[in-house]
Amino acid sequence: MGALTHCELRARFRAPFQELPVDILPPILSHLTDRKDWHACTLVSKTFGRMATPFLYSTLDSRVISKVSLLFNSDCDLQTKVKRCNAWIRGMAFNEERDALAFPKGVWISPCNLGTPSLYDSPPTTRARTLRAVHRGMLLTYPNITRDTLTALSLCTNLRSMTWIDDISSRTSTGAKLLAFLDVLRTLPVRELTIRTHTDLGEEVWSQLITLTGLRKVSIWCMEGPPRVLQGWSGPLGSTLTHLELGRCAGVPPTILITVLSQLPLLKDLRLKGAPATSIPTILTFLPNLESLDTEYLLSGSGSYYNQRPRSYRAISLDDDEDDEEPEEPPLPVLRRLTVRTSSMDNLGPQKLWGWIRELVPRPGLETFRLHAFTFNMGYTGIPRMFILDLAVAHGLTLREFIVGDAHLTLKDVECLCSKFPKLETLNCSLASPDVASIVDAISGAKNMQTLKLQVNWIPNGGGVATRSSIFKLEDATNMMLRSDDSKLRTISIGHKQYTGKWVLQESEAGKPGQLKFVVSEDVAEDKWKT
Repeated sequence: MGALTHCELRARFRAPFQELPVDILPPILSHLTDRKDWHACTLVSKTFGRMATPFLYSTLDSRVISKVSLLFNSDCDLQTKVKRCNAWIRGMAFNEERDALAFPKGVWISPCNLGTPSLYDSPPTTRARTLRAVHRGMLLTYPNITRDTLTALSLCTNLRSMTWIDDISSRTSTGAKLLAFLDVLRTLPVRELTIRTHTDLGEEVWSQLITLTGLRKVSIWCMEGPPRVLQGWSGPLGSTLTHLELGRCAGVPPTILITVLSQLPLLKDLRLKGAPATSIPTILTFLPNLESLDTEYLLSGSGSYYNQRPRSYRAISLDDDEDDEEPEEPPLPVLRRLTVRTSSMDNLGPQKLWGWIRELVPRPGLETFRLHAFTFNMGYTGIPRMFILDLAVAHGLTLREFIVGDAHLTLKDVECLCSKFPKLETLNCSLASPDVASIVDAISGAKNMQTLKLQVNWIPNGGGVATRSSIFKLEDATNMMLRSDDSKLRTISIGHKQYTGKWVLQESEAGKPGQLKFVVSEDVAEDKWKT
């Protein structure tokens, strides 16, 4: 037998994953959410590294503090920094946060156009975040930080999202710096823009800002100066804008707010802070495509609201005499997600709130309902049973998440909720219970429940003091998750403890198949104020 050629040797001894189709990797890797998993994928092989790196560096959070030494020093030429980044990474989010990640005094380079392989699409979002505090605090040690930042930003040909943050309360105007960034953004394919400032933007900045077009998401939070609710900007954005956040609507006349939002018919996601509750139903009639609404119900702006019954809609036949019938009001959109934020002076809550919520979602289709409510006397906001029953009439077959935080439900309310909403997957509320068995009985009708988060006020027996640690234990969480063969419950939070269950394949002796064992782990629950 003759000696094997080099090509034959390579064909016989192939490296692992060498024959794996490359085009199937990005769809698989896109389902990962933990950066540790993406980092592990980059170490598997060169192919995996090339595919996983864009996901790993599609977004970097400036709040992550790193103890790693500098990769670049501030004296390094900017073009050298870009070349070095391009030599070892395909995508990196742009950021200048001091002591952030690996480049405390360097300039973050966003994904440059390096020739993405045609076999797959790069991650859809690349972000840039700029903080005024960084530019101001580092001028002494890095006087060229703003200039270098603008130069680097102009090289980010894949930039899709830009965030400007100015949380410093001072009289010093930042208009010149922000205008410089806006000039660069005009040359980039930015589709999302977020501006969060403590001081007023100023008329000069606003006049330039409203000339930007083609944006799909806009978020404006300005704590001082006149409220900025897209006056003069809603028209140019009407053909593209789908997501909008207005962080300061208090003091804006309802007529102006309605006029502005009526020019944005493509909106799918809307968040308003400080908007009059009386204007929300009217605003919704102009947004037929809206799927998600996050708004407030404030007593100061809602005292005159009339608690009317939910609207009923009748199909108009072609044979109807239009002269004899009053014109129908425009229908409200089919909301999929509704978040309401409110406060109350007592634990009864604003009594007109419940009818107002029902009026916002008269058409079937609501999947997620969130209520962020608190009382000034440290009590609980109670949810009327009638509200649950009325909500079930329209959304009994669609609601999957009922998240009301510290709002109080009775055990009978929970039982009613689980029976009226058969697709319920997540329940988050506060309740009082004498024991664990009562909670198990209350949720017995929720066949599809996956997550249960409760703030429990344990009712003591015999005048004693009941504590969470003495009543709810790991064994109770396990029994609750396995209460039936078809139980889907896998996450339980009671107070500050969270229990997570999963099936684990146990190792066995050689030649014997492994066995599945249900394991429940205990950890600290996430921050309840996370919204």
